[in-house]
Amino acid sequence: DGLGPMARPAEKPLRFPVLKVLCHEEAGTVVVGRVETGSLRTGSKVAFCPSGYVADIKTMRKNGEQVSEASGGDIVSVALGDQIAAEVLHRGMVAGSPSSDPVAEAETFIAQVVVLDHPGCIRSGYCPVMVAHTAQIPCELEELQSIMDRKTKEAKPNPEQVKSGEVVVVKMRPRRGICLESFSAYPALGRFALRDHGRTVAVGVVKEVTKRPVAKARTSDDS
Repeated sequence: DGLGPMARPAEKPLRFPVLKVLCHEEAGTVVVGRVETGSLRTGSKVAFCPSGYVADIKTMRKNGEQVSEASGGDIVSVALGDQIAAEVLHRGMVAGSPSSDPVAEAETFIAQVVVLDHPGCIRSGYCPVMVAHTAQIPCELEELQSIMDRKTKEAKPNPEQVKSGEVVVVKMRPRRGICLESFSAYPALGRFALRDHGRTVAVGVVKEVTKRPVAKARTSDDS
């Protein structure tokens, strides 16, 4: 929360993290989420990542009313009909445009992490649960790259360990598929918390992401 409110500019490419997926008797597969950037329109195509599933938006509802367009900050229900089976989509996926900066899965990323409350020391190889947008996955702190000296504010390279109250730049590797972006480009997809044994041990922001190739477009018929 200390990072302040997030801007959700409509002119940016679409980023639509999935909150939940429903199967409706009439509307078919329905995806509920918040438009973080860009906009959604009835009839437009969306691609879900990780997965590569692509579908046309049939109808949308916002606050119980049918709408034809949704923009940044709107929480909407998007009906996809029978193009994609509900069971192949899930919370934590992110929908984007297949043609404008499509969403891609993160292979590794560099983050600045503030250790808040850890009972011991954190070393390379530590693998807590990362909570980012609507996703929760295990994520390894693969390489501690530098630590901020609290007195001089200078970065010291290659620390062996970090503890509560320290700020570290770290290379991280998700252990399951997740979509992330740099905080500077897409704030809602670029900040996260690290949790271990029921408590938040650290928070961080994504500085840069090494992404996997954009998944090949497919429908439920391809699964």
